[in-house]
Amino acid sequence: MRENLSLNVLTENISEHRQVNKIEHSLENIIFITISGVISGAEHWDEIEDFGKTKKKWLSKYIDLKNGIPSHDTISRFFQVMDPKEFQKAFTIWTSEITNNLGRDYIAIDGKTLRRTHDSKNGKSAIHMVSAWSNLNDLVLGQLKTAEKSNEITAIPQLIKTIDIENSIVTIDAMGTQKNIAETIIEKEGDYILQVKGNQPTLESDIMNYFKANKNNNEVNFYIQESDKKEHGRVEERKYYITENLDSITQKEEWTGLKSIGMIESKSEIDGKVSCATKYFISSTNDDVKKFANATRQHWGIEIKLHWRLDVIFNEDLSRIRKDYSAENFAVIKHIALAMLMKNKSLKMGTARKRLKCALCDEYRESVLKI
Repeated sequence: MRENLSLNVLTENISEHRQVNKIEHSLENIIFITISGVISGAEHWDEIEDFGKTKKKWLSKYIDLKNGIPSHDTISRFFQVMDPKEFQKAFTIWTSEITNNLGRDYIAIDGKTLRRTHDSKNGKSAIHMVSAWSNLNDLVLGQLKTAEKSNEITAIPQLIKTIDIENSIVTIDAMGTQKNIAETIIEKEGDYILQVKGNQPTLESDIMNYFKANKNNNEVNFYIQESDKKEHGRVEERKYYITENLDSITQKEEWTGLKSIGMIESKSEIDGKVSCATKYFISSTNDDVKKFANATRQHWGIEIKLHWRLDVIFNEDLSRIRKDYSAENFAVIKHIALAMLMKNKSLKMGTARKRLKCALCDEYRESVLKI
């Protein structure tokens, strides 16, 4: 593969897993054709083969095609047996190479179920992937597969250990509010802001009671963020509170790095209908209320910029790829494709249009692959 492509970093960290005497198409060729096809709109093995045959002349500029284009069955078998842990590790190394050091990052960690990967005939449940999303770089830093959603608790510390979180703030929803997860984040020299709900009842009660009695006193930093979106009939208001007073937190010594507690009161009005919600948090940061507000708002980047795009633009929830390791390996392929498309700033257009542009224009596809 040509040296000016960032995918070299990816393929260099993947070992050949097939029998050497039966290899007709190289690992580099299959991965390059697959990623080139996916950024150009391909969503299944046969579509990747179609892309390869249509763009054979263009592909030959970068890879040796003396054995032609691999069939969709060959591509499928390759990803079915490739070690997904090794592929995910290679992906993490690749993202570290293309990530820009933009200062303090907000890293959101959350899980997503690949709904169509369940196989009731063979007793397989749907795959659940936990991802770490960099809001400053607009890409996934790393990901791990879990057997079920409940296993996020054990997967999150493993994921954190594989990525660079130094000087960054890690945000996780209530399921990830666990003492060992807080400890792992601090050990990796990051900070955390973790939502507190019913799975930590004593902690939630302590924070709730404190703010109920003290939210308006001088120990609490306070900030109001309003958005008035009348064109959609929607008005929003959020009130942020944070304090370093931990006297009421009975378990404070059990949470490594704990420095502050926070609360968000939100009110939303849509076409005259008002809804209110209150959320509670623990944090290893100080009581900078605007930083607290920014970090908690940034957490939704993983839903809007990652999960939404995977579902709507890459049709991940409709994918029927599920045999052996193919589903989790193809999930990595989609994350690579999304990262490439979002990192390319040569044209100002949405991700879906960028995929179409890649399908139509060889020069643009090259610019996306050369990030």
